[in-house]
Amino acid sequence: MDSDPGKLPRGLYSLSVSLQTQLGGHTLCWSRLQEQQWVGRAEPVEHQGRYFDIELNINQSLYMVRKPQQTALLSVLVFKLLSLPGDHSHVSSVVGWGAFPVCNCSLQLFNGKFKTPLLRGSPNPSLNQFRRIEHLLSTDLDNWLCNLYFQHHNQHRSAAVCCGTGERTRLAVRLLPSLLGLSCHPRPHLSQISLTILLFGVMWFPRLYLHYCSQWLFLQAQHIPINRFGLGAHTVDLVYQGSLLSTLEEVLLVLLGPLTLNAATLLLLLIRWGCQLAFGSPPSFLSKFIMAAAVWTVLDPLAVFAVDAVLGRLSYSAEEPLADAAKLYWHFFRTEQSGAAGIIITLFLYSVHCILSFTFLYVYFLRLHNDGRLLDIYLRLHSTEGAFFVPHDMEVSNQELNYIVKKAEQWRGFNGERRKVSVRKRSSCHGLHSVRVFCGSQQGQRRITIETVFNDGLRHHYRHFLRQPDGAILEVHLLCRILN
Repeated sequence: MDSDPGKLPRGLYSLSVSLQTQLGGHTLCWSRLQEQQWVGRAEPVEHQGRYFDIELNINQSLYMVRKPQQTALLSVLVFKLLSLPGDHSHVSSVVGWGAFPVCNCSLQLFNGKFKTPLLRGSPNPSLNQFRRIEHLLSTDLDNWLCNLYFQHHNQHRSAAVCCGTGERTRLAVRLLPSLLGLSCHPRPHLSQISLTILLFGVMWFPRLYLHYCSQWLFLQAQHIPINRFGLGAHTVDLVYQGSLLSTLEEVLLVLLGPLTLNAATLLLLLIRWGCQLAFGSPPSFLSKFIMAAAVWTVLDPLAVFAVDAVLGRLSYSAEEPLADAAKLYWHFFRTEQSGAAGIIITLFLYSVHCILSFTFLYVYFLRLHNDGRLLDIYLRLHSTEGAFFVPHDMEVSNQELNYIVKKAEQWRGFNGERRKVSVRKRSSCHGLHSVRVFCGSQQGQRRITIETVFNDGLRHHYRHFLRQPDGAILEVHLLCRILN
């Protein structure tokens, strides 16, 4: 484990690893296993706490039990760096934590060597996405403690990380139960399942009435006489004089119900997107409500057809309602003596509706549902190296560098020694924030050197910092100074 120096005081430290349902979620546990079998903890390791003690070598193996089919792909490994009681501390505390995905889009466990940043303090439930962790690190490096290097080994199967244009769709399909709130735990809570089922049941009525009320409004606008319009729990009775409608008007009437639902779903997505930009994460109930509306929009033609088929509305009757799926068939049968064209047009319209509504549902699941957690997992799994911000091992922030410089300028030795700070090729701006330095021999190199000056004029290098072109400030130790 590599960190920037001076962040950890002297003491005993241990590393624990646990498996959580998702980032910011609950720790997984198995009722038939003892706790130490599903939460691993390393033996204590001593850290001297000096600025040149840049590594904390754990070098131990930890074992955990995991059942891939019972835990969602959203599950993550959570690492905690623990400060143990000792001579310099009598209280155990969590000084840093980090997370890393467990498996890929194919639900295969990762194998290999990885690096993940550790944040200061205890795990924060509000940091439930990797992009939030990245934003926290990139905006303020003082939130970063160190980088953790580890090797993840699966004893049962190997994992060839899959990627490609179709992987996001596969990921959405595999995560669908978790996104619906049905399997975010090996034994999902009955309250979550009941809430989801109840929500889908309640959304039946707005979907049904919005479908038929839009048709009623269209007929009213066209001044078509309506013989009967009655709302029911399972269907709506809409009887009108279809012989007064032209072919285009009949087509629009068939398409109007699903199209209205698509428009309503799009409006909900825009509202959800606006709320996300303005207020951050909305309540989970709102996400489930929009999800239920989007799913019912996809299933609307099938649901209407199933009810109409059971009620016997596929055959024409001037006194009874006619099924939407049969409207064009009987219209062309009445005008052209053949309903084949009506069947083809109806299938085409419903196919277009299915593609459009499924696109809305896909976009919602990928980018908006649960604050875009699905896309966050996908990007964390398949982003190229360097796309996800991870601080350099020896990187320090501007604030920490200023503190080190001020402390060095105030330092005095027992025999009058002092420390001098020198900056080569300082820019025209004032302050250390404007210094541009990087390791190497390229043009524009700037360096910040802290030297100990003795009374006889002898100078000794104390600390040395370089700023890279991307703005990262790195501390260079003895080996790098010799090479340069």
